[in-house]
Amino acid sequence: MENSENSICKTLTTLTQWTNDTIAKGYLTGLGILEETITDYTLNEVASLHSQNIFTKKFSKKQEGNESGADWLWCIGNPGGWLSILIQAKIVNPRTKQCHFLDYGTRHGKQSQLLLRYARKHKLLPLYCIYSLIDETTLPEARQLDSLSHLKSSDWACSLIIPKYVQQLVRQSKKSQIDLLKFGIPWMVPFCKDRNETETNLAYIISHSLQKIHGELKNRDEVGNTNSIKHDTNAIVSKQKEQIRVQWASVDPTKLLTTSIPRIAVRLLTSRVNPIDAPISAISIISSTSINEVMKIENALPPANKNLPTFKGRKKRENDFWR
Repeated sequence: MENSENSICKTLTTLTQWTNDTIAKGYLTGLGILEETITDYTLNEVASLHSQNIFTKKFSKKQEGNESGADWLWCIGNPGGWLSILIQAKIVNPRTKQCHFLDYGTRHGKQSQLLLRYARKHKLLPLYCIYSLIDETTLPEARQLDSLSHLKSSDWACSLIIPKYVQQLVRQSKKSQIDLLKFGIPWMVPFCKDRNETETNLAYIISHSLQKIHGELKNRDEVGNTNSIKHDTNAIVSKQKEQIRVQWASVDPTKLLTTSIPRIAVRLLTSRVNPIDAPISAISIISSTSINEVMKIENALPPANKNLPTFKGRKKRENDFWR
């Protein structure tokens, strides 16, 4: 698909506004909205609107988070170059403006620890995706960065944050929306290709975009922002004691580029892992190359399922490999 990265950029921008509006409606009606609902809807929309370039597979939620500490996995790129992102979604309460379950514990350990452990094991980029209602009074501090200054505040309704900042905020018992958005990157930004960019590989574009913005965040904090959590003494002690873990909490995305889709992704796609034992609830393969071609090259074709109903909509999905 021509300019697929910019097309996905537009779709994620639209879904960001949908997320903002939906959280607002849930707040006004008192019915609320779950982060799982937002994730399911957005993944479904992206896959449906870009069926020639994206394939998404859903799994049972029985084991999701117990092993990986994550909600979904994005494998982004083209044959020969991939960036795989492990994402944990969280939602900010629109009434309290707090993310109350930012790092809850399970019988398997803290969720952030599970996320980093699984990312390190499979060489994945760990990120948090924060869903929140951005009203007219919300001014994300990250908007002051050069790379993000052209965006609207509402673009932060779906924000990506590296685990390093989440962990440090948790240590300080800071879970407010405004604290989180100091370090948030609107999720469409890495997909929005600069018009002067000559690189065509999605993995390269996205990894270097994230690297650049993370560098700007780091430089901002080092200049002496008095509200920065960089000088948290607990964080410094933790860094000395848990050097490897913190390294993965702020790992350079460009160091995680691979020549093929991760083995765990292929196992999940080809049903070599029992669906009820899957460590995530969904996996998406995103490429500017035809998804049919990608899945064949990567040996990731899902098995045939004769019990699936025939699609009778106006447009047949291009990535229904079993037909």
